[in-house]
Amino acid sequence: MSLDWDNISGLDFDLDLDFFLGHCTFIKSVFNNEQKILSEKFNDALSKVTEKQKEGFHGHFATEQYYIGDLFPSIHWSAMFVAGFNLFEKTINDICKVVHAISGLNKGLKDESGQGIERAKVYLSKNHNITAPFSTKHWERITSFARFRNVLSHTAGELDLTQENHLNVLKIAQKEAAVRIERHDTVLETADIIVGAEFVFGSIRTYREFIEILVSEIKRKKA
Repeated sequence: MSLDWDNISGLDFDLDLDFFLGHCTFIKSVFNNEQKILSEKFNDALSKVTEKQKEGFHGHFATEQYYIGDLFPSIHWSAMFVAGFNLFEKTINDICKVVHAISGLNKGLKDESGQGIERAKVYLSKNHNITAPFSTKHWERITSFARFRNVLSHTAGELDLTQENHLNVLKIAQKEAAVRIERHDTVLETADIIVGAEFVFGSIRTYREFIEILVSEIKRKKA
């Protein structure tokens, strides 16, 4: 990458997320194919057994369907959501490092207090007057993803609603069509959140759109 804003676009920072999107698309097709094969296998087997044996086959199919169609995908998509957020965090840090290198300022990202995406926001806002991207709906959504990531990466989606950060994540999940809430117990104050594929794909779109907005604003400020 040339350290010259005239030759830099959001695409220069988008490569990791681009490959990650390709991986997620492939894995989604694998899961869909596995479920199709399972259904075909079940229907074929069902046609060859007696009426008395069918009840047992239905129970066996339900168990396999739970693992292949629900449990394994939910584990995978939770992990992919965390990985996608981590890639975005790395990307925005890389943008800060390039801005620092081009600007020639003594103060770099590592000199700011804080951590993660908030530290990057503070660095760009305070040292380079890059503020507009952090007032967008994209950034608002990304900060929600950050809270989601912080809880998911430590709990595998099992919420303890006596903790404020877990309760906040539950409130976020309640607004997301591609996140399921299961076993929500108001007495025990627990709940499980199940991340679906579309939540992961939606987060990747948000990251990429934000990167384009951010880089465009940096280039405008540096022009």
